Order: sequence, then C-alpha cells, then structure tokens
Amino acid sequence: MLLGQPQDSASTSSVAGKSGKAGRFAVAGLLGALAIGGGVAATAALRAPEGPASSEEAVELFFAALDNEDLVGVAEVMHPGERESLAQPMFDMAGHMRRLEILGADADPAAASFLDIQVDGVTYSVEALDPGLHYVTTTGGTISAPNNPQTPMGALWDRFDIEMPEADTTRTIADMADEPMKMAVVEVDGSWYVSLYYSGAEAARRDAKKLFPGLGNGPDPVGAATPDAVMEDMILAISDLDATGMLTLMDPSEAAVLYDYSPLFLPELQEGMDDAAAAAQLSDVEWSVDLVDFVANEVNGRQVVSLNEIKVSIEVGAGELSSTPVSGSFTIAGGCTTIIFDGETTQSCASDTSPEAEAARELFDRLLEVADLSDTTVRAFERMAAVDLGVTVVERDGRWYMSAMPTYLETINDLMTVLEPADLVAMGTDIEEIVDRQDEIGEEILDVLMDTDWEAFGNAERLAELEGLFGQLNNNGSPTLDFGDGSFGDGSDDAAMTDEEWQQFLDELEAGGAEPGTNPFGGEDAFAGVLAPSIEGSFDVDADGTYLAWFGDMTAAPGFEAAAFAYSGDASVEIIRFSAPVDPAAVLSSDFTIELVDGTTQATDQFGNTFAFVENYVIWGETTSAEGEAVFNEQVTFLKGL
Repeated sequence: MLLGQPQDSASTSSVAGKSGKAGRFAVAGLLGALAIGGGVAATAALRAPEGPASSEEAVELFFAALDNEDLVGVAEVMHPGERESLAQPMFDMAGHMRRLEILGADADPAAASFLDIQVDGVTYSVEALDPGLHYVTTTGGTISAPNNPQTPMGALWDRFDIEMPEADTTRTIADMADEPMKMAVVEVDGSWYVSLYYSGAEAARRDAKKLFPGLGNGPDPVGAATPDAVMEDMILAISDLDATGMLTLMDPSEAAVLYDYSPLFLPELQEGMDDAAAAAQLSDVEWSVDLVDFVANEVNGRQVVSLNEIKVSIEVGAGELSSTPVSGSFTIAGGCTTIIFDGETTQSCASDTSPEAEAARELFDRLLEVADLSDTTVRAFERMAAVDLGVTVVERDGRWYMSAMPTYLETINDLMTVLEPADLVAMGTDIEEIVDRQDEIGEEILDVLMDTDWEAFGNAERLAELEGLFGQLNNNGSPTLDFGDGSFGDGSDDAAMTDEEWQQFLDELEAGGAEPGTNPFGGEDAFAGVLAPSIEGSFDVDADGTYLAWFGDMTAAPGFEAAAFAYSGDASVEIIRFSAPVDPAAVLSSDFTIELVDGTTQATDQFGNTFAFVENYVIWGETTSAEGEAVFNEQVTFLKGL
C-alpha cells in the first residue's frame, strides 16, 4: 500500500483467520471491552516505550489483537494519551472488580477468549490527511463476535442467587466492505497509534462538511505552574468567558484532538461567549471571582485538587432582569457556605452547632436508624466518605494541566480501593432487607417525620404552611380547625362515630360559634355564600331534613383563610379558601388522575375523592355517588361564577 494515495488504495491484512465465528465489533466498542482488563500485563503494555513504526503496522497490530482477543495488545496500539487517561483507569477498575468478586478471576485481558472475536481477510485504504494523521477505511474482509458474550462473573452474584442471562450464541458476520470500519491513526513521537478520539472528531468533521484544519494549528498548551493553580486559572477563565484560556489548561496529551481540531469550533464557541457577555452588559449584569483557592493532595499516586475557598460576586442593575438594583455574593471558606443577597446573609457550616443544624443531624440519625444498616455497611460508607475527591491534574514538560477522563474514572477507582468483598455482601444484604421491609420502613419514616419538631429547623412559618397544605389536600379534604378547646376533622369517619362522640363533636361546633342544623352563611363576604343554596335540604342529618354545615376561621394557619363543610351519609362537600392560588402540581401526589374539565383543573384519586382548583379556592367532594357528584359540580360552578 502507498501512503497518501486516494482512498481506494488498499492492502490485504496479514491477520490469520479462525473459522466458525460471527458478530460485529467497532472501534468504539473497545471501551466496553477494555473494562474487563487489568493486571500486571496490562500495566506493562501501557508503559511500552515504542509503538508501531507506520500507520499500516498500527492497523495490522490492531486487527491482530482483536482476532486474538488480546485487550492488552489493543491497548498497546492506542494513542498514548488515551492509553493513560482512558485504558489505564479502566484496566485498574476491572482489577478492583475482580478483587471485589464482581468479575471472575479468569477475566484475563491478555486472553479474553469469551469475546470470541474473528477477523478474516481485512483490506483497507489509507488517506493521508496530514503527515501525522492518516484516515483508514476498511474495503473488505469480515469481523465478528458473539451477539452477547458471557463475561466471567465473580462469586458476588452467586451469593445473592442472581441469575445472569444466558450467553447469546447467535452470530452475524459483518462485511467490512459494505459496513466499513473507519479509524484515525496518529503519529506521536515517531510512532503511529489508533485513536478513538481522533476517529470521532474526523467522523464529525466529515458529517459537518468542514475543511480539515491541519495538525498543530490550534493554540499552544499553557497549563499552570503548580497543581492547585490549574483549577484556579480554569475558574478565572470560565469567569472571563475565555474559551481559549479554558482549552489551554487541558492535558495536551489526553486532549490533543481538541487542540488540533479547535480551529473548527473555538472561534464559534468564543463568539457565543462574547454574545453572552454583551447581553449581560446590556442587562447591567456584572460578576467577578474575588477569591479562588484550590488545594492539591496525592491520591493513589496522582495529584488531585479540591476546592478550598471561593467567592463570587454579582450585581444586577435596574433594567430588564430586575426592577431595582440587587447585589450579592457566594462564598465557600473554612468549611462554611455564605450567601449574601440584597443585604441578607445566610450561612451554613459543616461543623455548625446551631439548633437548626443539630435538628437536621438528629433527623438524619433517626432516619438512618430506620434503615437499620449493618455495622459493616456503615463503616464502608464512612471510608468512602473519607476519600479525597477532586479534579485530577497531570504534569507535562514542567507545567500542570486538568485531565478530564481520569477525574471521572479514577474517582470510581478511589472509592473502590477502600472496599472489600465483605462490604459489598453487607450492602447487598441490607438492600435486600430494605426491599423486603419497604412497607414497614415507609411507615417508620412517616412516624419520624410526623414526630419531628420542624420549628427547630427555622422558617417555621413556611414549614407550617406547607405541612398544613399537604395535610389539607391528602386527608380526604377534612381540615383540622380550632374551635376553642376542641377540634374536628382529624381524618376519622364521622358516619362511624358513636352517639357520645357525635354529641361531643356537635358540642365542640357550638362552642366554636357554629350552629349545627342550620345554614350559617350570610353577609357581604363572597365566601359566606360558598355553600350554594341549591344544596339546602340535600344533607339529611336530622329527621326534619336539615343538614349539618359550619364555617371556620382559619387565618391562624399560614396560607389559609377559611373553610366550609357540609356532610351527610350520601354526599359531602368542602371548600377551603387560601391566601393565594394553589398549584395542583405542587400539592398532589402521583396517586391522583389530573384532568382539565370545562377549563378547571380537577384531580381524582382511586377512592373517588375529587379536588377542583378555582383561583384561591380548593373544592373537595366524594364523587362516587350521583348525588355527591352533583353537589360537587354545583359548588365548582358556583365558585367559578364569583
């Protein structure tokens, strides 16, 4: 094959074939395959000093490694930056998975025979886009693998008697002429490597029909002088809306493709940021990073930086976004978060000893007791909580840069490092018990919440308003109204009361100023006529055909103003007036069916309890009977006419 010739220049690969295998495999699928790797052999491969001497050799070795189910061999021909930032963490992760008995000990990355990959007669063409970047397209041959290979699983699955799906032995051979595999091969320090990232970037460029930018035409890496300064400079670049500044702090080995392809996206990205800055200036919005400080620590052999202090200030002048000027700041320092907005300060600290913080910790401890986790599980979570988490930074030629993929992948490895097989067994056992006891646990959690002194958390007025609103709309519509020393509407079934209880109930009404057996509504207030006259006589409580009705002043409860209720054995209706319109989505659970009826939002549960929302009013009625539905509809019509 002659390099730099048109794409139809091709050569047959020297990969030997194995018969009786079929399926499909693509370059992107390497990520999942590498996840089963790990061990000394893989680490040695990732540190190999030299790579293939030509793009053809890289392609030949790539397909040969696939054919031999040799993931270590695949890693050897990967771009060095991708090996270090992607393959190495995934090999390490798989090593932890074998140690924790998630994967079987025979999941050997150097001979992953369960993948059962077959490569036969591959031919391909090479397009020289740049002296250091060739684009390979297969023109013939086949590649196959099982549709669902059976990955060797560890003992953890057997301990919980989890049945794994059976391997799918069906196979489909992919013709790489009809469905060509395309990959970018890149020269790094005189050697050639297959690149997942460049393959993706080049495919995207071609789809977008943009000209190839050439290698080395992006900005030069800048980095930072120290590990902690990397993220400090990154925060400042973000604050300044400086796209180039952000890019030049990225690892030039891992993110080499971003540097090389940046002429295709960086100008447009910066233009968008400039437009955002201009829009903010027109809206008289200003922000600044007044303080930023990160701390670097060594975690499992690499540098990880985490936030220590930061202060961000913002000012919004009078204009489109605010009718009056406002200003504020957000500060994290000394384990405390401080928010200052329009002159009011709110602060919370990890070591806060305020009554509100103590109440929150007490509530958390009580909820944790309900879960009844084992000591092993609790200790495992404590070890994971003690792991230093942050952003991974790497050194290149004396400068420090942010490394993206290791920040994510190595964080998982850091957490797995502190675990043992017994921890996963304990966690799994606790989860099983929680699932088995979910109804009991739900009731215990509810008991804890109901027995909690919410006033201790601060902002008691708002909490009381929410608590009352939820209670109102989820307690069959029956309010708890205060009539002097007595109360009613606790959710009990009034029709099932004993004679003594019923009499006490009526006595409490009378003590509160209500007169059972009469219609107490009248006067100028529109709410005085909430129970429409049309229902009079419909509630047969007494032998003389009168009905029970009352009106309660609820202004003592935040958010409530008044309530009226009428009841009989066949129909009930209740109307509550709030100080502001009620949002149905904010107060109703998923148990309700919500629909729009003649322009009014109505919600019905499985028991036939229906709510209607009309401005500041919420109407409740039992609509399973024809009489109840008629009474409910009358009240909806009446309130809509107010």
